[in-house]
Amino acid sequence: ARLLGPAHPTMLRLLAAGAVLNNCRDPVAIEVLREAGRQPNRGIALAAAQMIQKYLGVDMGLPVGGQKPAANSREAAEVARNVLRWASETPSQSSAETPADSNVPVSDAAFF
Repeated sequence: ARLLGPAHPTMLRLLAAGAVLNNCRDPVAIEVLREAGRQPNRGIALAAAQMIQKYLGVDMGLPVGGQKPAANSREAAEVARNVLRWASETPSQSSAETPADSNVPVSDAAFF
């Protein structure tokens, strides 16, 4: 958990985040993925995409069970854009969606 701190290189922090997320859904590890995803480095974005897709179940456009695309490929550019989009969302936008069976208060039924 100490390797998740900002004093360490990003790739080391990503590896640590993956190890933590392998055991539990930790908000600090998820924030490390977000911080890495906002960096302008396609290699880091691809590594983050693998972890986001594997541990958080968010489709980043990587082939399931396949290899990462080459960093200079068009596919890698699209994956990097997906990671940046995900990393730029606020956590409430990406993880706290209204469940389908929740009770939504209705002020006036005529609008529905």
